[in-house]
Amino acid sequence: MPQSEAQRRAKAKYNAKAYDRLELKVLKGNKEIIQNYCKDKKTSVNKLMNDLLDEQLTKYGYRLIKRVNDNCISNDK
Repeated sequence: MPQSEAQRRAKAKYNAKAYDRLELKVLKGNKEIIQNYCKDKKTSVNKLMNDLLDEQLTKYGYRLIKRVNDNCISNDK
């Protein structure tokens, strides 16, 4: 069943409050390669990017904020 207009507004309001957005630009053709990789691995492009960022930043001593069951877990833990 499609979302109602009220549901779309509520979701957009929550997303604006809970998330920051980043734009990622890749060379022509790489988008399809990334999407095919994610399809093969049964993951989303968003999860792939978040996992790769987390791995790289952790390697250099940075810790990202994690969300578990709609609760933010501080990066201080």
